[in-house]
Amino acid sequence: MMSIDNLRATGLGLALLLVSACTSVPFDAPRMESFQHLPTTSGGLAELSAHYIADASEDTGVYEIEDGAEALDIRLELAERAQSTIDAQYFLIKPDAAGIAFTASLLRAADRGVRVRLLLDDVFTTARDEGLAMLNAHPNVHIRLFNPVARGGISSLNFLLDFSRANRRMHNKSFTVDGHATIIGGRNIAAEYFDMNEDVVFWDFELLCFGGLIAEVGDSFDDFWNHQLSVPMEALDDRTSAEELEAFRSEVQEYQRAHPGSEYTDSDGLITRLMDGRETAYLAEAHVISDDPDKLLNPVSPEFRKLASSLGDMLRAAETEVMVFSPYFIPHDGLAESLAALQQSGISVNILTNSLAATNHVAVHSGYRRYRKQLVAAGVNVMEVSASGGGRVTDRKTTLHTKAIMVDRRWLFVGSLNVDPRSIDINTEMGIIIDSAELSEELATEIQDSLKVNAYKVVINEQGNLRWGALRDGEEVYFSKEPESSWWRRFQVGLYSLLPLERQL
Repeated sequence: MMSIDNLRATGLGLALLLVSACTSVPFDAPRMESFQHLPTTSGGLAELSAHYIADASEDTGVYEIEDGAEALDIRLELAERAQSTIDAQYFLIKPDAAGIAFTASLLRAADRGVRVRLLLDDVFTTARDEGLAMLNAHPNVHIRLFNPVARGGISSLNFLLDFSRANRRMHNKSFTVDGHATIIGGRNIAAEYFDMNEDVVFWDFELLCFGGLIAEVGDSFDDFWNHQLSVPMEALDDRTSAEELEAFRSEVQEYQRAHPGSEYTDSDGLITRLMDGRETAYLAEAHVISDDPDKLLNPVSPEFRKLASSLGDMLRAAETEVMVFSPYFIPHDGLAESLAALQQSGISVNILTNSLAATNHVAVHSGYRRYRKQLVAAGVNVMEVSASGGGRVTDRKTTLHTKAIMVDRRWLFVGSLNVDPRSIDINTEMGIIIDSAELSEELATEIQDSLKVNAYKVVINEQGNLRWGALRDGEEVYFSKEPESSWWRRFQVGLYSLLPLERQL
């Protein structure tokens, strides 16, 4: 039997744990407002930007980024070419090969006098506070964490005790250099997003843009950077000495020596090829759409669904075709009904999402499957990505991570938003809408060709049961169970379906 003294000691320990878990976040920490600089007037990026906006200031040069390795190389090349500013905003960064390469490029730019602003959402960023603080010690590097959880005690307990606030996350992603170039899309800064992971291949899509769009991206970044939820790194970890910075340099250099491929070495990158005409970008009208950071401070309501509302208008304006690409697809009742109504009105509606085997979030699949049969029955073309890349033998799982919407093969949205309740109601999101029939048609054709062998078409048979059709060795075959999935995954989905989770997915 536990003694009174032991009970008291246990109670004191729990009390101290709860007190430390409730440590406040320093949202009132001193901070300096800062804003995007005017675009640089010389150098390769300025010349490239000028080339694409020569005819009209609202025009933007747009280049599609599909390959993961190239996506990282382009970021590193942009950082190497930076002369004035780098503004990077991401949902997460990891201390792996991709994160180290990215961080090293920021450090080199800062050494040349470039102002670096790095804004990270806090919860899923696994880079250590001390590492970020040591990088933040550089006089030209400024790091802020958005809506952080308390640092004292156990982080998961801090999250739960402050759930109503901590559950609201900044999911925006952008990388902007010198006021001339930006990358918009769904990738975070971690190995799996850049084809550097041995276990998984992320099927992703981003856009590199030059010209008229960049100031809009900068305005969105500034809104988040100067917001009250954006906490300076030094308020969370005050390692700001020159010695700490040199220790960080040593850590980065040691990692790169031990991990070949984590250092940028391309002397003939995309920017060089665009400048000498070996590659070309599309010229299009493009605009940024972004949620307001105040969305995270207010109850869920239509008033703050700025991005989702704009995309809803885009869908309602469709005349011939809608294509939706979302790794996590949970259309609430209203959206599912709207998509079905579009299909039944004669507009071709096409959905691409992950199969159960391909998804990296099984709980999300439990929300998606509630609407799947309803959509297929209405005639919507529902496709699910194959985890094995079309039945090929591979050691790596394919998972869709592209977040895009295309209307009438003219209007294209690319950004961070998933078609699910979390993106629409809980998190902040951003992206761009582009008016380009040429780019949209090329992308649609490429995706449709790929889907013939890399995805399953969901159908309903004569008995009213779902079936998954695919091409295998030139022949069409059908599966009666979710293809490539284990019984354990199917059991998990059934279990999650019993829980009231959908509004959080």
